[in-house]
Amino acid sequence: MGVRDSIRAYNGVIGWCNKNNINLGRPKKGTYRAADQHLNNIFREFGKAHGIKMCKNNSKGYKGTFSPAMANCCIIQENWNDFTKWIKENYG
Repeated sequence: MGVRDSIRAYNGVIGWCNKNNINLGRPKKGTYRAADQHLNNIFREFGKAHGIKMCKNNSKGYKGTFSPAMANCCIIQENWNDFTKWIKENYG
């Protein structure tokens, strides 16, 4: 999947969560990296609960543009029914 697909998947997952009053919480810091890690940690919880391999967070020194949360949203969309049930049970 390409960057465009990752962005669309991310917007779809976050938009669905917002529409359905899913409280994903907020990171301690207000930076983009903190928000990305916070969401990715939630997505990785889902993957762990369902035996799905997900992308890990970027290391502290990472200077690139890869977003693990966006990449994991593509995987979430492939497992949409499981994700919606899980997220409602755990964060709804």
